[in-house]
Amino acid sequence: PDFTLPEHKAVRQQLINNGLTNEQAAWSLAALWTLSNNADIECWNLRQHHLCETRLREEEEEEEWQQHHKEEEDAAWLEERKKNKNKYVPVMHRKVPSDPTILPAQYALRKLKHYFTNGGLEDAKISTLISDVYGPASGHGPGQAEPGQSHGLMTALAWPEILKSRSRQPEPQL
Repeated sequence: PDFTLPEHKAVRQQLINNGLTNEQAAWSLAALWTLSNNADIECWNLRQHHLCETRLREEEEEEEWQQHHKEEEDAAWLEERKKNKNKYVPVMHRKVPSDPTILPAQYALRKLKHYFTNGGLEDAKISTLISDVYGPASGHGPGQAEPGQSHGLMTALAWPEILKSRSRQPEPQL
C-alpha cells in the first residue's frame, strides 16, 4: 500500500513527531506492513500445508476403511454363497419351449403303474410264455407256428398253474 496517501496521515504523523521525515515515515510503515504481510503469508501457507496433510491422511484412512469393508463384504458374500448353494446356481439362458408338453391320459398312467407292480410283472411273464407257445399273430418269425398250428408246447404248460400263480398276488388298488 501507498503510505503517502492522506488516509495514512495520522499514522505517519506519529512517526514524524518522533523525529522522522515524511518519506522516512512512509517507508517505515511500508516496511512494517511488508514484514507483517510476509509473516501472515507464511502462517497461511503453513496452515494450508497442515490442512492438505490432514486431508490426505483422512483420504488414506477412508480408502483403507473402504478396502477393509469391501473385504468383509466379500467374505460375507462367499460365506452366504457356501451356505446357500442352490440360491446362487447360474441361470441357463435358453429359449422357452414352443411345443406343447404332452401329458399321458389318466387311464394310461394307471395302466403303466399296473405294469410295474408285482401283478403287472407276473401278467407280462405269463403273456411272454403264451406268445412263446403260440408265436406272434403274424407267424412270420423263424421257428414260429403258422396261424392255426401249434408247437405242442401247450401240453407242457398247465392252465390251472398259470391261473393259480396269477391269483396268489393281490392286485394293487389304484
